[in-house]
Amino acid sequence: ATTEIYTLSLYDALPISIDSYRSGKLTGWQARQLLGLEARFELDALLRRAGVFREYTAEELERDFESSRQASGEHLGSPV
Repeated sequence: ATTEIYTLSLYDALPISIDSYRSGKLTGWQARQLLGLEARFELDALLRRAGVFREYTAEELERDFESSRQASGEHLGSPV
């Protein structure tokens, strides 16, 4: 079986990321990864321009931290 990999342009990924973040389906870290952003402030600027003003809860912080920790372990090839 062949696996096809599709990439989204920033133009295509931005509305998906914003809507998914707004609805809580993506964490900030996940939205940044989808958009190729390295810093939280870059995502915050895009969200503000889209009219998304959310409180960053302790639960979201924990989910972002866990997602980042898991991805770092996968990236480094070591178990988390």
